[in-house]
Amino acid sequence: MHPIVLYCKSYREDVLRARKLVASIERYNQDRLPVYVSAPSADMALFKQQLDGLPHTLICDDDIVRANPRLDLAMVNPNHITPYGEIDAHER
Repeated sequence: MHPIVLYCKSYREDVLRARKLVASIERYNQDRLPVYVSAPSADMALFKQQLDGLPHTLICDDDIVRANPRLDLAMVNPNHITPYGEIDAHER
């Protein structure tokens, strides 16, 4: 396990910037720190396509939220995260 990782939170509008960042990290990451990118569930397919072939781990934002042991999901806005991990249509 690495004591530190590189993490980028991104959105659909910035997918090309995220790709450029991950490519740059691949080139200059001498310590080979793991690279994690997170995106909304609605954007996961796009990020998988754009980051294909680059060393990274892609994580859905909803999985990060659900993994937080201190979070009471009953207190989360029900219109934000659905049981299926998608953002409610009126918030898109």
